[in-house]
Amino acid sequence: MKGEFCSFNFSRVKLEKNKEEIVSLLNELPVGFKKGMLFIDAFMNKYGKQWTGNKEVVDCLLALGIAIGAVEIHFVSEVFFPGGLKSYIVK
Repeated sequence: MKGEFCSFNFSRVKLEKNKEEIVSLLNELPVGFKKGMLFIDAFMNKYGKQWTGNKEVVDCLLALGIAIGAVEIHFVSEVFFPGGLKSYIVK
């Protein structure tokens, strides 16, 4: 699967084995991710603290979430953002 910056090849067995841990990590993201937030917002946790400065780490977490069906991508209207803009929603 292709993330924002990296490509990933996840094992279905390992994804299923670690699903609860992935969901737990996703639940540490700001609560706004339940309605949809941008990639850049995922560098902060729900307490307003920066938990990483590494875009590849954020990319991996969101890709893991997509792979297990816990994260959806929605595109913000091109009317407001030419070329489109992705919004990530944590279910």
